[in-house]
Amino acid sequence: MLGNIKFIGELGRLDLLNEAILHKCIRTLLEKGKNEKYSDMCDDLECLCKMMPCVGSKLDQNEAKKLMDQYFDRLEKLKSTQGKDALPMRIKFMIQDCIDLRNKNWEPRKIQLDQAPQKVTDLRPALKTSEPTPSPSPTLNPFLSKMYEQINSRPNMTLLNAINSFSTKPPSHVTIKSAYSSFNYQEDLDELSSSPSSSSSQTDLNKNPKDELKSNFVAFNFASRPSQRIVQAEKTRSNSSSSISALSSSSSVAPSVSPPIQIEIQKSKFFDTQTTKTFTDLNRFIPHTNTNDAEAFNKQVDSFIDNYLKTNKLDLDELKKYSNEKLVDFIKVLIGLSLSKRSDLDRLKISQMIVEIERTLGINGLLKSSLKKVLDNLNKLEQEHHCVKSNIGLYISRALVDRLIEVRYLADLMKNGAYYPLFFIVMQQLIRLKIESGMNLQQSQIWLKELVENEKVCLIDMLPNNADKNRSRLAQVLDDRELDFLRPMLRYEESIFKKISIDGAESDDLFKWINENLGENLINSNEFIRSLTNCVVRNAVEKSILSTDLNQLGKQKEFIQKYKALINCYSGTIKEKQVQVVQAIQNYTESNGFPQYFLKNLFNQFLELNIIDNDTFNLFKQ
Repeated sequence: MLGNIKFIGELGRLDLLNEAILHKCIRTLLEKGKNEKYSDMCDDLECLCKMMPCVGSKLDQNEAKKLMDQYFDRLEKLKSTQGKDALPMRIKFMIQDCIDLRNKNWEPRKIQLDQAPQKVTDLRPALKTSEPTPSPSPTLNPFLSKMYEQINSRPNMTLLNAINSFSTKPPSHVTIKSAYSSFNYQEDLDELSSSPSSSSSQTDLNKNPKDELKSNFVAFNFASRPSQRIVQAEKTRSNSSSSISALSSSSSVAPSVSPPIQIEIQKSKFFDTQTTKTFTDLNRFIPHTNTNDAEAFNKQVDSFIDNYLKTNKLDLDELKKYSNEKLVDFIKVLIGLSLSKRSDLDRLKISQMIVEIERTLGINGLLKSSLKKVLDNLNKLEQEHHCVKSNIGLYISRALVDRLIEVRYLADLMKNGAYYPLFFIVMQQLIRLKIESGMNLQQSQIWLKELVENEKVCLIDMLPNNADKNRSRLAQVLDDRELDFLRPMLRYEESIFKKISIDGAESDDLFKWINENLGENLINSNEFIRSLTNCVVRNAVEKSILSTDLNQLGKQKEFIQKYKALINCYSGTIKEKQVQVVQAIQNYTESNGFPQYFLKNLFNQFLELNIIDNDTFNLFKQ
């Protein structure tokens, strides 16, 4: 794990990884699970402390400096944990080293520089001094030594040419088994050396060049002594040229042979010009965009932004030049250019400008179309800029406040966790805008809660489709983003389920605990009766499945009957509350993927126990 993290850090330091990926890695290592202890984060924090020295100086610049401040604030809190759940001292010291390194502008201590990896150029002087002396080579025959020396000094020299170029006669034990053998280790035969003394025997070798190449070419590299491949090649040649080998074996001196004829081979082309289309012919089928026009358009949008920020007035004459489709691209480019070049205050003004453009021109759906294009390119934007979703969330929240788009439209656009966690970021930005407009925190929270409930947004659908898509995960996300007021019962739901399932609390004990810990407004809300019903049904289903009783439906009904009085106490005869009970049953079965007959069985059990009646069921259908 540590090796992988160091590798990621080095890739980021060399600009081989995008900064957005590095930020994501840091956030993942700092994240703490809901039921996770601080002591369980040791491995993640150790990896983070190994990664920070590599990428810290690169990330701690410009707009990313704000994110780094948040990371180190989190590290300070983790370092200051006390008690049984505190971090080990080793991890605390590693965190302190990272904090000290940042305080010193990411300049490492001298001991770290001495122990750092060195370049090869720095190590070469030491390698030269410690270079071992070469061992003496074994004594070779003078003839063979001179022959190999001649071949190694001239890359294009053949074996037979090397032998034939010697002034002295070779020793008697060396024989050439084939006069037509030509050993060469290069494919290019155009540069083969030839001797003028070879003209007398060229008639014997005047054969088809291609056949000569196929039959006599053996590719190998010469070393300081004869290789086994030479011996094998010589043996195979001896079978095909027995008469010449017999002649050569009867003489004690190698025959005088001429070097091979120079052969010119025309290299084949990869593309036949008559049958293959060139890339220039294919280019006319590929659509091209004029980059100069795109750059000019970006400059026009940028100058339009500068003009608005200076004068706070729209240049309507400039906007009226564009068609509706071009205006959609105009808003898209405007949002893209504002992600990196502008401050937070400028982006706030630009969000107001976008609203003013749509209202002034009277084009409905202009921002919706532009927003869809921006979200389609979200991954690319995140690789190029910092805090992309946070900045885009500002524009979306401004459009929601000014009613250019609806929360329902946004929820459908981001269903099943699309662009996660952008929906929750927009909710946070809405609170911020309402506070800036003059509302206090409590009023803005009530306004947002009513907005989400009136649009009937299912917040659990805003989570990605994976194993963690459940109410517990939603409660953790809302708590981390300070949006738990949207579903306040989620923080108590796990406690209620624990008392029902693990503690086996009776209805009277659970009733007492609820009245002591939950406020009156929360108890009277529809969300409370849904959460209570969900806990009762979940307990009954899970325990009936685990039981060894063959009559699982009867066992399930028995667990539900145990808390019948508690549900009736809070739902009473109010039809609206009873409808919420039915709604909770349906939500539980759908979220767990149970079949339709399973839902019908639960409905029948609640009807038989008189928790709901037929009128409630019919009202729910309507």
